[in-house]
Amino acid sequence: MNEKLLEEIGLTKGEIKVYLNLLKLGETTSGKIIENAQISSGKIYEILDKLIKKGLASYIVKEKTKYFTASSPKRILDYMKEKETDLPTFLYIASCFTLKRLKVPQIGSIKYSFWVDEIFDNASEDYEINFIKNCRKPLIGICLGCELIAYAFGARLKKLDCKERGPLLIKFLDEKSGTKEIDSVHVFENHRWAIQDLSDDLVGLAKSRDGFEIIKHKNLPIYGLQFHPEIDGERDDGKEVFMELLEKLCA
Repeated sequence: MNEKLLEEIGLTKGEIKVYLNLLKLGETTSGKIIENAQISSGKIYEILDKLIKKGLASYIVKEKTKYFTASSPKRILDYMKEKETDLPTFLYIASCFTLKRLKVPQIGSIKYSFWVDEIFDNASEDYEINFIKNCRKPLIGICLGCELIAYAFGARLKKLDCKERGPLLIKFLDEKSGTKEIDSVHVFENHRWAIQDLSDDLVGLAKSRDGFEIIKHKNLPIYGLQFHPEIDGERDDGKEVFMELLEKLCA
């Protein structure tokens, strides 16, 4: 289970410790949780009560003793959807560092940050893919976030022989998706996976020598940028492209 994800959806450090230990221990008593999670006895029932209210834990009583169990990690998806009414206009799948550098407070701060190693080799993080598929709010994925969006909607990704890092030329495929009538720009790349072919659900707006660099869903307000727009050097125009995309989405 991704601890960063649990933190980003609003769980406290204590709640994360208890939830992860419940997953590990299975059905267990509060004493075992205290021992393994190193939570004080005065806090354990308060934390368990919060997890139960969030639907992330439950208990049964056997011979006057409570036995606690963690809900399936797939419950995280339901909890995310329940929180959507409290979210800003845009959701992001990107690192906290990326959005901090972009400085877009008028759009909203980062809510979810996924760190997935080799996800496209084993497809083990189903809750993240399901969240993307079920999201109905405007969603922007950056770098890995873009790859996750592509993967979720059936695109074909390829692992590059060498990691792509540094300025790279991208060309716009749609004249309406360009930057100030320019048909190509340099952006900063830092990834190992490339989006090779799109499914019928996705549309490509820009490509590089590696593959698709900007994508969008045909019917949903979901967009992906394969590059890092927070890197804005002499040869990198990614931030300008990103800000123009936001302007179009806000129009």
